[in-house]
Order: sequence, then C-alpha cells, then structure tokens
Amino acid sequence: MPATEVWGYTATAPHISTWTAWNTDWVSTGTLTTATYIVVNTPNPWAFWNTTWTTTLPTRDDFALVDSRTNDEIVNQQRARIEAKARAEELLRSCLTSHQREQMDESGCFPVAGSDGGLFLIYTDRGTSGNVTELFDEDDGLVEIARWCAHPPDGLPQADIFLAQKLALETDEMNFRLVANCHWSRERRSARMPEVA
Repeated sequence: MPATEVWGYTATAPHISTWTAWNTDWVSTGTLTTATYIVVNTPNPWAFWNTTWTTTLPTRDDFALVDSRTNDEIVNQQRARIEAKARAEELLRSCLTSHQREQMDESGCFPVAGSDGGLFLIYTDRGTSGNVTELFDEDDGLVEIARWCAHPPDGLPQADIFLAQKLALETDEMNFRLVANCHWSRERRSARMPEVA
C-alpha cells in the first residue's frame, strides 16, 4: 500500500476510504431544531482512521546526517572567525605607529591623540566595553579622569573595534564623546602607561 507522511506520522492508503466513509456515511434526518445522525455503512470511521496511522521516528542515520552537517557548519564558522581575527589584527597593527605598536605589545594599550586635543588610551586586553580611558596631564604625570564606552555592534573581531575607536577619536573626537557612554573616575588614578607620545 502507498504511504503518506504528515507531521511525522505515516498513513497507509485506507485513510482515504476513512474520509470517504466519514463524509458519505453520515446522514442527517430531522428538522432545523432537532436532528438525528445515523451511520449508514461504516460502524465507526474514526476507529478505522486511528488504527491506520503509525508513528515513524527518525533513525540513527537521520540523526547522524544532521550531526555531520552541524559539525561541518561549526568547523567552517570557527575557521572563518579565526581568519577574520587574524586579518583584523593585521589591519590594526598596520594602522598604528611604531610607538603605538610597541606600547600595545608591552602594556596592552596604545595611546591616541584626539582631534580636539584629548589624550586617550585604548586598552586591548580588557574587552571592548569601557576600554577607552581619557587622561589628563597633571603636575605629577598623567591621571585617568574617565572611561568611555563606544563600540560597533557585537560580532566584529576585537581588533576591528579598537581600530574603529582609534579612527573615531583621531578624526572626530567631539562626536565620539557625544555617542559614547562616559564613566567619570571618582578618584584620580595614575594611568598604567606613564607616557603618551
């Protein structure tokens, strides 16, 4: 008998005759206010319907096929992330001066001079939220006066975010300040890096 699959259930051909029996075997007799329904040919079409449906569950081969596709997708996504991270780090390093690269390698941050004269450190070892520190030059050296949080949407390699922050500060410091969240320091702390060139 041919089989039909619906919602994970397989029905064999008799289900067609079940519907036919259901739709033709019921006969209405009576008036608009009272009606009597009788079955002419099939004693109980629903019993026949329920016995002809059987459940078909996925096999181990079905699960293995899904797992192999999923694993391949995961491996490809991880490979793409690793490649994107390497390209982003290469691009960031190519946009930094030799002094900035040296400071980043030694201190985990690099200095940036803002377009309006502000002095900033972009930390590359503490994530991308609140990693831009504003410095103030006091008599006894540079002190941290605020931390700024401004970054593109998630999903980008961190090095791309650091580069975006650097370019925003160097080209439009005022707009960076307008869009970023500022966390003012309650007490003045000495900056981790003693000098900004």
